[in-house]
Amino acid sequence: MAVLLLICCLLPLVWMVHIIWTHPASWLDGWGGLWGIRLAGRTAGYNLLVALVAGVLGLAGGIGATRGGRAGAAAMLLWPLTLLLPSLCFDYGWNQLWRLSHLRPRPQSAADVLRCAWTLGTWLWPLCALATRWALVRTPNDLWQQARLDGAAGRLAVRRLARPLLAGMALAALLAAQEFGVWEATGISVSATEVRTVFEMGGGEAASLTAPRDRYAAALGAAMPMMVLSVLLAALAAWGLGEHDSADDWLTAAPSRPGRQTGMAILAWSVPLLTAGVPLGAMMLSMRTPLPLGELLRVLGPQLLGSLLLGAIMGLLAGAVALFAMAHRPRWTLAMAVASFLAGGPPLAIALMHLYNRAGLQWVYDTLVIAILALVGRFAWLGLLMGGWTWNRSWLPIRQMAALDGADRRRTLWHVILPQAWPLAAAAALTTMALSLGEVPATMLLAPQNPPLLTPLLMTWAHNQRYDPMLQGSLLLAVATLLPAAGGICILTKVINRNR
Repeated sequence: MAVLLLICCLLPLVWMVHIIWTHPASWLDGWGGLWGIRLAGRTAGYNLLVALVAGVLGLAGGIGATRGGRAGAAAMLLWPLTLLLPSLCFDYGWNQLWRLSHLRPRPQSAADVLRCAWTLGTWLWPLCALATRWALVRTPNDLWQQARLDGAAGRLAVRRLARPLLAGMALAALLAAQEFGVWEATGISVSATEVRTVFEMGGGEAASLTAPRDRYAAALGAAMPMMVLSVLLAALAAWGLGEHDSADDWLTAAPSRPGRQTGMAILAWSVPLLTAGVPLGAMMLSMRTPLPLGELLRVLGPQLLGSLLLGAIMGLLAGAVALFAMAHRPRWTLAMAVASFLAGGPPLAIALMHLYNRAGLQWVYDTLVIAILALVGRFAWLGLLMGGWTWNRSWLPIRQMAALDGADRRRTLWHVILPQAWPLAAAAALTTMALSLGEVPATMLLAPQNPPLLTPLLMTWAHNQRYDPMLQGSLLLAVATLLPAAGGICILTKVINRNR
C-alpha cells in the first residue's frame, strides 16, 4: 500500500517539481507578466465570492441545527449528501432554474460570475455549517450561561465563531479553486480553466506562452496560482481549526433558548432543501420527453457501468488505505497525500499522462488504471485520515493494553482495533466511492477512457441549455452518488448512537 501511495501521490509531485525546475521560462513568463497577475487575482477574487456564499448559508444551517433541538440536528444528515453530490449536477440544475425564470445572465458578465459563485457556494456550504456547529457546541456551557446573564451572548458567539467559520470558508474556497466545470460552461477564465485550455489547445489568454515551449510546463505555469492559493487556504483552515476550548461532544446538541427551537429547526431544514432540492427539482421540471429507462440505459449504460466499476474499485482501495493507516501511523503518507490533493486534479492528470503515455505502458494509459491512479492521488488522504484517527489519544490506551498482552502490530489491528474501528474504514470507502463517481477535475483531461466514464460524457453536454439526455444523466449520476453516501451516513449514525 505504501508503494501505491508513492506512485499515485509522490511521483506526480516529483515530476511537477522537475518540470518547473527544468522549464523556468514557461511558467515565469506567466507569473511575471500581466496575464499571470490578472489570472491570480481573478482566481482569488471569484473564489472569495464562493466562500462568502458558502459562509452565509453554512452559518444559517449550522445555527439552525445547533439551536433547533433534535429536529434541527436531524437536518445534519443532509449535509454530507449535499456535499457529495457532483458539482456538475448543481451547475446544470441551477442553470435550468435560471432558464425557467428567464434570468439567464450574459456569459462572462458580472452576473454570470455571481451565478457561478452561487452554484459553488450552494454545493460547499456544509463545510461552513460543520465549522459553525463545531464552534458553538464545543464552547463550554458555563461560558454560555454567564454570557447570557451578562447580556453578551451575541458577542461571545461572534468571538467563538470567527476562526472556525473562517476555516470553513477557506476550505470552501480551496475546493472551488480546483473546480473548472462550473466556470468553463460560459468561458469564465480562472486558473483551473486556463490549465485545461493551455494543455489541450494552447489557446486562451496564455496562447503566447505555449507556442514555442513545452505545453506541460506551460500548463503547470497556469496552474501555479491555483496551487499556491490552495496551500494558503489550507494553512488558513488549519489555523482556524487550531486550539479551541473543548467541552461536550460536538455531535450533541448545544443549549437552545426556549421558544425558538421550531423556527431554528425550520431554518436548519430549509438550507439543504433549498441548495440541493431546488436544482434537482428544476432538472426534473425541465425534461420534455424523458427517455424510457431501457433507452436511457442503452445510451448511458457503458458510461454508467464504467463509472460504477471505477467507484467500486476506489471504494475497496480506500478501505485498504484506511486499514494501512490503522496498522502504520500515517505521518509522512498523510502529508504526501494532502500535498497531492492540494496540487489539484488537472495538474495531477497532466503529470500522469506525461508519465504513462509512452510505449510499453499502454496497459496503464489506455485502461481504467490511469483513472484509478488519478483518483487515489486525489482522495487517498481521506482513507489515511479515517484510519489515522485510531492513533489519537482516546485510542492509545487500547493499543498499549494490547501491547502489554503480547499482541504484535498485525494481531492488534485485526483483533483489537478493526472490530471497533471498522465503521471508519467503511465510511472512507463509501465516501471515496461517491466522490469518485462525480469527480470532474482529475478525469476530464484523461483520454482515451476505456471503459468510458459518465462524468466526462455529461461535461460534453453541459453547454446545452436544455437537453433531455443530459438532464436524465445528471439525475442518474446524482442517484448513483447518493446511494454510497447514504450508506456511509447510516453506518456512522449507528456508531454514534451506540457510543452515546
